[in-house]
Amino acid sequence: MTKLKINVNDKKESYIEWQGKKFAYSHEEMWMNDDADIFDMNPAARAGYAKRVDSFVIGNFKNEIVSDSDNLAHSFEFYADDSDDKNLKIVMKYYLPRGGVHEIAFN
Repeated sequence: MTKLKINVNDKKESYIEWQGKKFAYSHEEMWMNDDADIFDMNPAARAGYAKRVDSFVIGNFKNEIVSDSDNLAHSFEFYADDSDDKNLKIVMKYYLPRGGVHEIAFN
């Protein structure tokens, strides 16, 4: 797998480049609660928003990661699975303090 880098052009638009092809990139965070948090006795849930949704868009691919406020996902890295020159499979790795390294595929 090849590690992909997030680049920014002159117009301050983020993109990821793979073999000369540029894919638009965006990452948005949104804080939220859900129905389960109403009855949650966790102090983090009672103090405010209990979950963060990290929404990633790479080209036409979209993925979301939901993590708890006391176990936030971070250290997002992107890789291209180089199994084929014509087909691209993007893999995102991220870290949870309680849970270790996880990966999710964009395809």
